[in-house]
Order: sequence, then structure tokens, then C-alpha cells
Amino acid sequence: QTAAPLKLGTGRAGVGECGGDAAAAVERAMERAMTALGQPDFQLAHATVSLGVDAGAVGAALAEACSGGGGGGSGGESQFMLRTVAKKDTPDQVEILLLAASDAVQVAVATHAVDEAVGGGALSMQDELDSALSLAATRAAESLVSSGVQPTFFLFGHSPGGSTEMVREALAGQFGEGTIAYGGNAAAQAIDCKLWAVLGGSQLEKNAPAQEQQSVVVAAIAGSMSFMTSAVVKNWAQPAFAEPLAFMVPKYVGNAELDLLTAIKYDDWNKFKSCLEDDGVAVNHKWTDKQNQMPLLAACARCRTQMARYLLERGANVEHRNDGGFTAIMYTRLLEEFDNEMVQEQLGLLSEFGARVELNDEEKALIAKATSGRLNK
Repeated sequence: QTAAPLKLGTGRAGVGECGGDAAAAVERAMERAMTALGQPDFQLAHATVSLGVDAGAVGAALAEACSGGGGGGSGGESQFMLRTVAKKDTPDQVEILLLAASDAVQVAVATHAVDEAVGGGALSMQDELDSALSLAATRAAESLVSSGVQPTFFLFGHSPGGSTEMVREALAGQFGEGTIAYGGNAAAQAIDCKLWAVLGGSQLEKNAPAQEQQSVVVAAIAGSMSFMTSAVVKNWAQPAFAEPLAFMVPKYVGNAELDLLTAIKYDDWNKFKSCLEDDGVAVNHKWTDKQNQMPLLAACARCRTQMARYLLERGANVEHRNDGGFTAIMYTRLLEEFDNEMVQEQLGLLSEFGARVELNDEEKALIAKATSGRLNK
């Protein structure tokens, strides 16, 4: 039996815009995420908090939002998980991803003590941290297996120090190769401070020495995902860190036309401009092996509004339609269920340059098909 489509909503707020009140930032981010979700019930609230924001206050506010009728609807409770992250250019952000799944979300939390490093030294200490995290993650995965859950994917967070791959390997060991797991370590100013917060007020962990124990929280979620949905989940569960993760580093091949598409995908502004200005790629270049996609459509599909403006100011064809029948406006409309504020900004930009914002019946049908009927505007 095919799982029902996963529904999601996202919202963010800065503590600064809320007068320095972390709880108020949670409330504002939740309001925005609930508006994007479009329904009162959700099973999981996944939050990332910029390093330096009071994670305890955020966790308490999330617990309140997810208890009773706040998140579960019909008097039930929703799960939540949270971790600190070192965000690039956003030092005071609270970002919340709400997931409405086809079944109840199962969450497992596990901790394992770090043994004394044999012989001392950085390498042996890292080995001990990895070993402790692996054992904790295996215990959490075994708990999820015993619950009978059949997840589509996992979200997780873990203590600083241990290697994230230990968690992915533990989940794959219990659920098989090809297991999809998004997440990472909690950021820390030092290995023994500014730790993380996880699942529920009673299990809130913060500032525990990572040299002494490694902890992990894993959420198992069921629900079918489109490519676009999985991309949003991945981006919000693994946000832009001060130091990029290896898989988030673009791989350029020395072909300016292909590298332009990669630069748009990874939001690499300098490379984007270099491909166009230094290497001479045409603003209206068509990737013939990709349905005659153009740079403007690629930028709009990922809400790269700055790139879209750059292209439009240099003559990009705002009404170009690729071989799949999609225009820049249609790609923008596809993102409305994820981040409506950014979408409205991009729609305004396209309208400024003469795009027809309203969709005809044929365009509406294409969008409805692409989103399994969730968007029919």
C-alpha cells in the first residue's frame, strides 16, 4: 500500500525581530509554518536554532506549542526535535519545519558513555566519540525496528564530536542500504558547551560534555515525497552551515554551460556571475538535454530571486516555456506550499518584468499533476 503524500510547512523568525525574546520567535516561526502547512494537525516539528540563541527557551516554547491541541490536533501531542546550528549570516534564527505524515511519527532517543581514550591523542579520542555515537544510534535504530515502524525517511540530530556518518550507518544497518536520513550534529562553541536540545521538555539536553557521552535523537517518518518535497526537507534538516558539508560543495566540471546550472543549484553567486560574464554563457542559454530549460527557469525553480533579477535585467525571456510546458511563473508557483513569503517576492519580480502571473487552465493542470493535486491554483 502506497503511503499518503507527506505535507509540510516551513517558517522562520529572528530573535532580534521579536525583541530578543526566543519564545516569541518560536511563536512567530510556528505561525508562519502553520500557515504554509494549511491544516491544524502535524506529527513532528523539526527546529534548528542558531548557535547563541537560548535553546532551552526555544525547547520549552516548542514543547508548549506541540502539547495538547497545539500541534497534535484533537487534543493529541506532536513530537518535536531541535538542535543548535552554526548558520551562515543568520546569528539569531529559529527555523521550524512541520511535517504532517500518514502515520504517527516514531521518535527514539539514546545515549552512550564515551570510554576513556586508549593512549590519548586526538585520533583515539575521535575513535571513542565515534564508537559511542554509533552504539547510541544503533540502540535508537533497534528501538524503532521493535516498534514496527516502516518509515520513508529519518530525521536526526546528535551531540557534537561524533561523526554524522555513524548515525547513517547505524540506520542503514537496521533498515537496509538506501535508507534516507537527513540531519547532523549540534553546533557547539566548544565541545563541552552550547550543546543541543531534543524531543520534549523532559528529555531536553543542553551543555552536557560531549567527551563524556554521545546522544542521538532519531525520528522515523512515513509518507510519500515528491522530488521537490524531499529537497525542502533536506534543506531544512541540513541548513547552510558556516562550514559546508562535503555533499553541499558544488562539483564543477570545467564546462561553463553545465557549471552555470550547478552554480544555480548550489546558490553560488560568484560562480554564477563568472559563467555569464567571464565565460560568456548566454542569458537565454537552453540546456537541450534538459527539456530546453533556461537559466531563469532554473533559478526560479529554486527561488534564487537574486539570480533571477540579474538574468531579467540582462534580457532573460520571462515567458519562456520549456519542453515540459513550464514557465518561470509556474516553477515559482510550485514552491508556494513551502515558503510563501519568498514565493510572493519572486512573483512580484517576474510581474515587474512583464510576466503573466495568473495561470490558465492548462498550466493549472500541469501544476496539479506535478504536485499530485496538492496545488491546483
